Amino acid sequence: MKKLFLTLMACLLFLQIFGDEFRGETNPQNTCWQTGTLLFKEDFGGNDASSPTVRPNALPATVCQYVYDPLLDNQSGARGVYVITKQSPAIHNTWYQFDDHTYPNDLTRGYLFACDAKGDNDKFYECTINNLCPGSKLIFSAWLASLCNVSHSSKARLKFIVKNMSGTVLAQFDTGDLPDANNKTWKCYGFTFNAESNESIKLEIINNSTGWDGNDFVMDDIEIRLCVPPVTLPNLDKSVCYGENVSIPATFSNDGSLAEPIQFQWLYSRTGDINTPSGWTNVNGQTTLTLSIPNATTTAHGYYRLAVAGNGAMTDDRCRVLSNSLCLTVKDSASLASINVPEICQDSTFFYIELNFTTTTDSVGYSVDFDQHTRNAGFTPFTGTIVQGESTIRVNLPVNLPAGSYTLLISFDAGANLCISEALEVPFTVGASIIEQNWNDVIAVLKPTGFTYTSFQWYKNGEKLDNTGSYIYVLDGLRETDFYHVEMTTSDGRTIVSCKLYPKPFSDYQEKPTVQGNNGVYRIISQTSGVVSIWNIYGTFIARQNIENQITLSSTGVYVLEILLDNGVKSVEKIIVP
Repeated sequence: MKKLFLTLMACLLFLQIFGDEFRGETNPQNTCWQTGTLLFKEDFGGNDASSPTVRPNALPATVCQYVYDPLLDNQSGARGVYVITKQSPAIHNTWYQFDDHTYPNDLTRGYLFACDAKGDNDKFYECTINNLCPGSKLIFSAWLASLCNVSHSSKARLKFIVKNMSGTVLAQFDTGDLPDANNKTWKCYGFTFNAESNESIKLEIINNSTGWDGNDFVMDDIEIRLCVPPVTLPNLDKSVCYGENVSIPATFSNDGSLAEPIQFQWLYSRTGDINTPSGWTNVNGQTTLTLSIPNATTTAHGYYRLAVAGNGAMTDDRCRVLSNSLCLTVKDSASLASINVPEICQDSTFFYIELNFTTTTDSVGYSVDFDQHTRNAGFTPFTGTIVQGESTIRVNLPVNLPAGSYTLLISFDAGANLCISEALEVPFTVGASIIEQNWNDVIAVLKPTGFTYTSFQWYKNGEKLDNTGSYIYVLDGLRETDFYHVEMTTSDGRTIVSCKLYPKPFSDYQEKPTVQGNNGVYRIISQTSGVVSIWNIYGTFIARQNIENQITLSSTGVYVLEILLDNGVKSVEKIIVP
C-alpha cells in the first residue's frame, strides 16, 4: 500500500513539473489520465494467476524490434533486449527488481516490460490503435522507471510519437532522462492530443538515448483515454427503504470538449463490474443529470452510473464519458397498519395480538415486552418470528391474574436490510369473571366479599344499554351471537369491567337464585318458589321464610343464607351488613 501511495505521488509530482507537456497547456490539474473513458490499454498481460512468471513468447516483430531475452542477462553481448515478466531481474546487483505497476507485491498477476536498450536513438516499439473517438481530445499516458540503482553515464530517455494512418505526426513527447537511483519509483508520463477525424492512429516509441552504459528501463500500463471533464456521483452508496422515492444527482460541466446539446443516459448493473461494458444496460427514461426512481422495489437494487456524450454520440462507447458507480441498496420493508388486542377475560390462559401486517421479506423477528406494572402481574417478555401471511402473536396469561389494565410493548427486528416502524406501546384490559347466567333470561353479578358496588352499567355487543343499574339484567330476547358485559364502580371508587358472557338459549338451563339489595334489606330473585334459612356467622339459626318475602337483617354482621327451591336447587349466599 505504501508503494502504491508513493507511485501515485510520483505521478502527481510529474504533472506539476511537466504540466505543459502533459496537457499542452499550463493548467496542471488534468485528471483525464485517471478518470477519462479508457479507449486503449497495453498492460502486457499476465493478469491471470495461472500465467507463468515470464511470458513465454515475444511480442510480434512488427510491434517490438528488440530481441526477446527471457533472462535479460544479455549473454550474447548484443544490445536491445527485453523481457515481459511479473518481476524484473536484478542483473549484477546494479538493477532494481520491479513488480508489475498495477499489482505491486503480488507476483501472481500482471506483467511489465523490462529493457536493456541500445544507444543508437532507434525506434523499438510500434503499434496501431483502433476504435478511437474521432474529433475528440485524447490523453496518452505510460508508467516508466529506470532500472539502474546506481548512476550511469547514459540515461534511459524515451520519445512517444502519435501519427495518423497517413504518417502525419499528431503529437510527440520526450520524457527527458529517466533518473537513475530513484528509489525504485514508477513515474507517469503523458501528453494530450487531438484525434482530429481519425479513428485509428500509430504509436511509436523511440529510445532517445545515445549511449548504452545505463539506458535500462521498465515500462507498463500504456493508456489512451478520452479527455473530457469528469462526471461525478455522490461518494457514498445509497440505502433506501422499499417503496421510497430515489433521487441520485450527478455533476457534469462541459468545457467545450463535447458537442452541444449534451446527452445523458443512466446505466444499471447487477454486479457493478466496470471492466465489463456488456454488463451495463440503459435505465429506461433516465436521460437527465438526476436519476429518479419512484416507489423503489428490490428490482432496483444494484449499481448505477451516468454516461455523458455530445450530440448524437451516446451510442458510441468510444465517445462518451462515464461516472463512477454507486451502489443502491433497496431494503425490504415491513409495515404495520394497525394492531389490536381483543377483550381478555381473567380466566383465559392466553390471547392473540391481532396485526394488520405486510412485508416484502419472508419473515420478521419481533420482541414483546411489558411495562413494570404488567411485569409485576406475572407477564414475561418473549421473542419470536412472524412469517409472511401470519397476522397474530400469542401471549400467555399468568396464573391468578387480577382483572385490570395492562400495557405491552412490541418491536420488530429491523436488521441491516429491513425498514419498519418503531416499537409500539399497546394498552389492554383483562376483565373480571364476575357475571353468570342465572336462568334463561337473567344475567347476574356474583356477590363481592367485603365491599359493595355503587353503580352498574350493562352493555350488549359493546353498546351501552339504557336503564341499567342493578346486579341483574333481564334479557329482552336471547340470541346465541349476542354477548354482554358490565362495568361497575366500587364504594372505594375503583372501576371493574366484567368478562364477556354469551347467554345460552336453553330452556332447561339450571336456575340459580340471586340475592339483591343492601343496607340490611334484601330480596331473592327466582322464577321458582322456595324457602330461605338465615344463620349468623357463628352458626346460630335466625329465621326461615318464603323467598318471595323481603328479608330484613337489622344488625351489623355476617349472615349465611341457605336457599332451597321447590325444584330441589340449593344455593348458599354470604351477606355482609355494614
